[in-house]
Amino acid sequence: MEQSKQLENLFTHIFKTRETLIDSLDLKKYSELEIKGIIIKNSDGNYVVDLYSTEIYDYLKTMITSKLTISLSDNIEESFKTIHEFEELIKNEYSYGNIINAYTEIFDAFRVKYLVELDSKGTDVVSFKNELKQKLNIIYELRNFGKIFYIFLVSKDISIEQISDFLDSNKEEESRYYLNEYLYSLVNKKEDFSIKLTNYLLDRYKTAIPHYLVSLISSLINKGKVEFLEKLKQRLTNSAKETFWSYSLLNINSQIIYNELLEILIKDCSTEYLYYKTRIIESLMNSPFITPKDSETLSNKLFEFFENPDENEINSYFHSITYGFEKFEDLKYELLHGYLNRTQNIKAISSFFYNFKEPKYLFHLIGVIYSNGWYRNSISLFEEPLSHFWSTSRDKTEEFILSLISTKQRTGLLPIEMIMSGREKPMQINLLKLNTEEEQVLAIAMICNFPHSFDKLLPILIKLKDSKFHKVIENLQMQLSILVYECYNETLIEWLENLIPKSRKKTAFLKPIKQSLELYKEIKELKYKNNDLNPYYNEKSLMDLYYNLENENRAKMMESVRNNPSGLSSLFKSTSIIRGNSWKFEHEENVMPLGKVESQMYIDTRVYKNPELYEYQLERFNK
Repeated sequence: MEQSKQLENLFTHIFKTRETLIDSLDLKKYSELEIKGIIIKNSDGNYVVDLYSTEIYDYLKTMITSKLTISLSDNIEESFKTIHEFEELIKNEYSYGNIINAYTEIFDAFRVKYLVELDSKGTDVVSFKNELKQKLNIIYELRNFGKIFYIFLVSKDISIEQISDFLDSNKEEESRYYLNEYLYSLVNKKEDFSIKLTNYLLDRYKTAIPHYLVSLISSLINKGKVEFLEKLKQRLTNSAKETFWSYSLLNINSQIIYNELLEILIKDCSTEYLYYKTRIIESLMNSPFITPKDSETLSNKLFEFFENPDENEINSYFHSITYGFEKFEDLKYELLHGYLNRTQNIKAISSFFYNFKEPKYLFHLIGVIYSNGWYRNSISLFEEPLSHFWSTSRDKTEEFILSLISTKQRTGLLPIEMIMSGREKPMQINLLKLNTEEEQVLAIAMICNFPHSFDKLLPILIKLKDSKFHKVIENLQMQLSILVYECYNETLIEWLENLIPKSRKKTAFLKPIKQSLELYKEIKELKYKNNDLNPYYNEKSLMDLYYNLENENRAKMMESVRNNPSGLSSLFKSTSIIRGNSWKFEHEENVMPLGKVESQMYIDTRVYKNPELYEYQLERFNK
């Protein structure tokens, strides 16, 4: 198959899948492209499309001409508009129109190659970048020009003097990210040039050390040029912050760097610049040169940092701990307790276990908090970590939850709160894994006493109909019969009919439960004949009271949110409801129809029949 046809097939594949990774089994389809170097093997051993190849660039240019009947010009602004239009067209063709940045990698590479082509024709792209910086209003299509420009700049042949002047005129803090990316790429792709540039800049700046020079030197050191460490040290004498920031950029790839950074940290007695110090400590502890003694010293340093009086600095420091130190879960967990003692910011728990692999720390923390004053809905703090461990360590998480369903532990409804924590669908815990008859009976009681979402918990509970303990099955039938009679009536029978496959065993299991429904109907009929006993007059008023109180509390909460000037609602405009089914923003004329959002939850009717008694029973359950 000729190259052009293979390119056509390749782009059909890329646009359909948004993938530039090619399966080795599909290489035969693109044999010509592999020979030409359009498909290459990367360092991970995978086959990928070289988006910067000339053939890819030329093919996309041809597509622009055929689909938009227009060619790219030497005008950068107009051509970037054209490329953006083409990108949006492709997104719509392949039904990715609502996905932001669906083809960013592909079209960013295309834009870079376009700048390379212009540069080869004599267009001064560097001047365009400098002029763009002076403009107040930049068109949407050029919003990420800096990112594209710095990738282009790596491939451009430019004199050391020119690049030095350019770096000096683009050293503002807002452009540092892409500038740093450029310097890292420059060192990787043009090492000799980078060394000459660094020496030139060191001669040019005899005492000062601009940000970009630090990035350049640190990149060279990370590439193995350790001799530049001494040159870096000579300049880092005036600012402790600059020193710690500079050293936080270094990879500890030699004993020399390890010793240097360790010595600096040990000598330092301050609790400032914690973000940078924490990054250095993590690098030291992850290095192959760490010793048990050094590890203990550095760990102690981390606890000393809590002495910093600045609340913002402590929070920034702990943020670094939360998303780093993946190999040190014991230490991280101890630091969490140090942070909570220092700040009482218990909300930090929700994101803290983000990259933990072992769930035992989470369950230990839940146990500590439960023992020291737990109230229902405290579980909301743990929704994210529980979800994380249910996804990444399901067997261990299930084992921990099941261990809480024990007659030896007084855990109330905590296990069921965990199962239901913040999820539309409960964790599918297998209650048959409970070892004893007593534990299985306790599990039945826990679920049957949980105040809401029984329909979602029932598929978990009903597995116990297959228990090896006859008393467990009898207890399950009894508890379900009570719920049919007191709470869910015919609805619960319908759920059971749908959940249990048809068989003689099913008929036998449901027989006593259905009998409770017949008893309920008989008593209901008797009650309807007497207004003093009629549930319509008695229970309805209780239900109305329950919802009125709930609505009143919700209204108070929303009013508090609206009146908070620093709250999220302050970011939005006020709206007005018109004629009951439309709305509009204040100070605007457009009227729009109201949308509809609804949800439902089954609530145990005992909640409102005798709320004080029910609340008391919940608080006392299994405690």
